[in-house]
Amino acid sequence: MATDSVIDNEGEMAELSEDLKLALEKFLPPYWSRGNPIDILGDADAERYVKTIKACISNPNIDGIIVIFTPQGAAQSTDLAEKVIKIAERKLRPILTVWMGEKEVEEARRLFYTNDVPTFSTPEKAVRTYMCMYKHKRNLELLYETPEELPVDLSPPRSHLKLMIRKVVGEGRTVLTQEEVDKFLDAYRIPRAEGHLARNVNEAVMAASRVGYPVVLKVVSPDIIHKIDIGGVITGVSSGDILKKEYQNLIESIRKAAPHAKIHGVYVQKMKKIDYELILGARKDRVFWAVILFGQGGTSVEFFRDFLV
Repeated sequence: MATDSVIDNEGEMAELSEDLKLALEKFLPPYWSRGNPIDILGDADAERYVKTIKACISNPNIDGIIVIFTPQGAAQSTDLAEKVIKIAERKLRPILTVWMGEKEVEEARRLFYTNDVPTFSTPEKAVRTYMCMYKHKRNLELLYETPEELPVDLSPPRSHLKLMIRKVVGEGRTVLTQEEVDKFLDAYRIPRAEGHLARNVNEAVMAASRVGYPVVLKVVSPDIIHKIDIGGVITGVSSGDILKKEYQNLIESIRKAAPHAKIHGVYVQKMKKIDYELILGARKDRVFWAVILFGQGGTSVEFFRDFLV
């Protein structure tokens, strides 16, 4: 039952080393299991339990021990519990106990509870608890683990980003322009479609030649957040002649739709085929601290509001 539960909970049974087997051979009956789980047989007394636990607890292949007792042999429930508690107090390995039964093992369980030794009525419960303990410990180790292949001196510079944010906040803005977003992506080495800010049509043609056609034209303005809603995005521009025409159309369209918007220029970006449009966001909340938003992006993001937080 215990072995099946270990497998069901994605655990691994410890391999008994040859040294450990030889040590167990010295005091276990000739017909013991010679494997894991270690069956010390039903006629085992308290001394046989103790010797087996001590032999296992010093073996480097064994991470933890579950001691299973059923009232059938020479070992007395309470007496054995006291001896197991003394071993567990040394804290050399995690020791969990399974004392099966009711009235006959009630006093032993009370002793375990009093001395902070985990005890259970079935092997399955003990195994589930042990696996939860192991996963929690492993998660903590991963949490504090620093990858050696990412030295501190290769971390992205952030001073210029902080200065840029202060400038944006000082202007009363809460949204970054495309050019400002690119500085963040590049600093943290996040891949993006190549793009450049053009302040006139000639710069736009040069930028398109650098990134390669087809390109997308996007108006850059701190006053315009949803560009598509007012015709601020033109896709599929495939040549220089088309770009010159669409550039002028874009500027004129924005000036009509948002006459008071401050236009910094037009962002010329390589057009990529997109399979999925996603939205990703993060903030620090006073109650929940770090909060991450993830969901469907694109032009319908505010309509469907399909996201998880």
